[in-house]
Amino acid sequence: MINAATKLFRALDRELWIVTSQAGELKSGLVSTSLSQASIDEKNPRLTIGLSTRHLTSELVSESGRFVAHLVSHEQTSWIRHFGTQSGRDIDKFDTVDFFHSEQGIPILKDAQAWLECRVENVMKTGDRHWYLAEIVDSHWTESFHPLTFHNFLAQADDHLRALLKNQLEEDTLIDRRMIVDWRRSQTSDDR
Repeated sequence: MINAATKLFRALDRELWIVTSQAGELKSGLVSTSLSQASIDEKNPRLTIGLSTRHLTSELVSESGRFVAHLVSHEQTSWIRHFGTQSGRDIDKFDTVDFFHSEQGIPILKDAQAWLECRVENVMKTGDRHWYLAEIVDSHWTESFHPLTFHNFLAQADDHLRALLKNQLEEDTLIDRRMIVDWRRSQTSDDR
């Protein structure tokens, strides 16, 4: 049975972001829909983002304290397949992607029409995710840019890709469920 909270979140149509990071020579990237503005002060822009602790990119963000979040356009759906369906532990995701480095040494996708370079200010650990509060230190925006959303992407995806994503989501859900339950148990025992 699907509860009301699940229905509510499925009704939302979040933007798709590619998050990249680098620590030393190792770099990676992943797809995220969990980025949110965290400050309304234009002189102190901040965001929050949740990244699975199982991904190499999350490890690189934790180690370097820096990342770039790229908002994906409708013309860049191939980035979602590239960064979202394979592991940076198995391949170098930047072998076939044009990019340059920011002043802080973080990979920025060359054709990105919008991106936010960030410095981590705080981390909240929740078992399956690390939630980063980050200062936006640099940014880029192209006028007349239209971000790709999750539902738009699925509507464009072929049957094979939709099936692959569904299987990955089911596997990730089971792993995350165990991690959340274990984390909650650890918090309960810490409260005693």
